[in-house]
Amino acid sequence: MLKRLLLFTLIFSCQLHAETIRLLTLSFPPYAYVESGEVKGFVVDIVKETMARMKQKYELVVQPWALPA
Repeated sequence: MLKRLLLFTLIFSCQLHAETIRLLTLSFPPYAYVESGEVKGFVVDIVKETMARMKQKYELVVQPWALPA
């Protein structure tokens, strides 16, 4: 049973790693904001470094606090 669980975990984690992860955040300067079409901020720098070390593809999307009426 433990071997099957371990095998399942290994296969599942490999499949997740192969895909691009979409990360959503709110515009909350200085932590995360958009400047000249580029996502910037303190937390954004941490996310970029973390994903680079993991060699993980990602997309960072900044959403507004509320949707326009």
